[in-house]
Amino acid sequence: MNPLHKYVSKHVTRTTAIGATIGALCFDTYAEKMFTENVLNYRFLLMALCLFVFVYLLAWVSEIVVFEQVIGKQNIRKKIFGKKFIEGLWAEAILQEGKNGKKLRGVSIITISNNNEDVQISGETFLCNGSPDGSFASKSTTYHGFVLDYTYIGALLRSDKIPLGYGSLVFGQLNESSPISFHGRFNGEELNEDGRSIQVKGLKLKEEDVIRWEKGDDRTEIVTRYAAYFKERFPDFESSCHHRDSGEKKGQVDGAC
Repeated sequence: MNPLHKYVSKHVTRTTAIGATIGALCFDTYAEKMFTENVLNYRFLLMALCLFVFVYLLAWVSEIVVFEQVIGKQNIRKKIFGKKFIEGLWAEAILQEGKNGKKLRGVSIITISNNNEDVQISGETFLCNGSPDGSFASKSTTYHGFVLDYTYIGALLRSDKIPLGYGSLVFGQLNESSPISFHGRFNGEELNEDGRSIQVKGLKLKEEDVIRWEKGDDRTEIVTRYAAYFKERFPDFESSCHHRDSGEKKGQVDGAC
């Protein structure tokens, strides 16, 4: 069962149990009097119906309240998922091994969020020089343990083709906090002309980069800096496009979280 479902179910069960106990105690006093007098009239039946409606409405309202709290507040979801919490902004290196050698094809800035109790993944893709290249959004997802499987539909700026694909991300397991990195692969019509899957490596954005990205402040600089970091981290993969020299900024990405 989804951890969010477990959380909601647990709190609704507790609330309903408390309400049913209070209602039963009140009802028991009245019922005992009725049976002692050997009288069973419409007032007794009405009391039983009212108790049933009370407990039902209490369960319904408590589910709505708890659900809204879970959906509306990321800090509650983070508490529920604990070490498995993966929501946030991530930088993703797109690494391809093909007939022409290994290439760093670009960088994606992806957003992992909650959508009506389900994990959703979407993102914008860029060339290594920071130029926009397209976007994608998940059609369906399954998150179990530290593995996120998804299917997606994309859009390309350089083509009218609507790419479809599927992928899988495995998030790093840490002892004291939620993951800050992932690795995985995806099969997408837009990149793998030779039919091979695309390897990806991801790193969670630093908090200051998240703030700047959400404000729209110099996104090109953020993309090129992470592209430079990935190029330095994976030297075997030659960049398929020239990126700006980020100089001393390369090291600022290390330890992003």
